[in-house]
Amino acid sequence: MGTMNSHIRPNTPWSVAPYVADVDSEGGTNNGGGALRVSRRRVLAAMAAGLAGVMPITPASWEFTQAVAAPTFAGQTPDLLRSWNDGATRQAILDFLDAVVDPAGASYVPPEDRIATFDVDGTLWSEKTFPAQAYFMLDYIRQQAEAHPELRTVQPYKAVWEQDDSYFDAAAEAETAGDAEVLQRLSEELMAPFAGLTPAEYEIIVQAFFDQSLHPELRVPYRQIIYQPMVELIQALQANAFDVYVVTGSGRDFIRVISEPYFGIPRSNVIGSSIDLVYRTDEQGALLVRQNTLDEPFDNGPGKPIRIEMHIGRQPILVGGNSDGDVAMLAYAQQQHSQFLGLLVHHDDADREYAYDHGAETALQIAADHEWIVASMKDDFREVFVSAAS
Repeated sequence: MGTMNSHIRPNTPWSVAPYVADVDSEGGTNNGGGALRVSRRRVLAAMAAGLAGVMPITPASWEFTQAVAAPTFAGQTPDLLRSWNDGATRQAILDFLDAVVDPAGASYVPPEDRIATFDVDGTLWSEKTFPAQAYFMLDYIRQQAEAHPELRTVQPYKAVWEQDDSYFDAAAEAETAGDAEVLQRLSEELMAPFAGLTPAEYEIIVQAFFDQSLHPELRVPYRQIIYQPMVELIQALQANAFDVYVVTGSGRDFIRVISEPYFGIPRSNVIGSSIDLVYRTDEQGALLVRQNTLDEPFDNGPGKPIRIEMHIGRQPILVGGNSDGDVAMLAYAQQQHSQFLGLLVHHDDADREYAYDHGAETALQIAADHEWIVASMKDDFREVFVSAAS
């Protein structure tokens, strides 16, 4: 392994930010001093523009706990969607599985074509108020600015350290205006903190985040913001010879770290947004090194079916998503197969999770016309989250 980036301290415990973020009435966050509000629109607009699937936000405090054993699912026999309420949605899923695995039936699909793809943020685990990778990246940037004062004059460290709202506004405004030059500059700045790392070095940092931090609003380890009914669906598919993938706008290398212990999906089955890598050799041998440029296409919207074709070479017969960013994946896959099940997770349970349609308006509007199943979190999920004892 080559020399690690001088700003990386992989063996240092994840530090605690000095203030707590609260969600404001417009879906943004407000730090303890009340000086800065960053709306979710700004963050997600920048993410949609292709900024490696992540975007810094107002810093949040982290509280740490002894690592809880992550749920493991390999080799278990699923109890037929036990965390789903009996009803039309659960029955439709079971009927689909029965039909495609019955070799005597007209709807039979051979095992090599039994492919399922799932979005991650908002589909397999909670995405509010921000996706997990946004929390990770922001706090890492703040840590580095705290440890290395010389970075505080360089973006994006400067904006995070000074809580500079205008920096985040610029990303959203450039995305709205389609200003490619500004977007390119901001994209490179936001990915720069991780440039120069090898994939293994990056994974050390990501693993430390998941081992030591809590979700700042739900106040539980990130393994406990996973949706139990969706894990059971993955188990049921795998038990019926499906090859299951995640297809996410979040970073491929970020999700790979936890895809197996958290979702039961092999890391080789993670398709996501990614940065360019270069091959180098030095006195210690051969290296792959992360850059600060995005490997096109960004894995959201139309990028999802493109990356599925590039990575798998076959389109799925079951697709799960929750937002407009999943429409292209759903629609294109459905076009390829006579047997298809599309599933949209609808966030309509403010008591147990969150209730929102923003960012999913189109998907929800066209779901009935496409015969996609809309799974109501309120009505269809008997349980929402994986428990600590799982």
